[in-house]
Amino acid sequence: MDKGLTEEKIKELENYEVSENLTRREKLAIKYAEKMGIEHQSIDDKFFSLLHEEFSDAEIVEMSIVISVCIGWGRLLSVFKVEED
Repeated sequence: MDKGLTEEKIKELENYEVSENLTRREKLAIKYAEKMGIEHQSIDDKFFSLLHEEFSDAEIVEMSIVISVCIGWGRLLSVFKVEED
């Protein structure tokens, strides 16, 4: 799979915080996406400091855009009541 994503890693996404197969960088990216989608008010300077330990400013901006588009797309599908096959 592209960018090192394996079936093993995909299976561990539900419990990513305790996964031994995901890197700290991957766990932070997942946590960021989770926070953006569920509790965006909790994203504070302390969390951004953690992100900056693993990601450049450009990477954080890119990740933010991708996460925002995915959240928006999910909400649009929900509004139009589009279901998975």
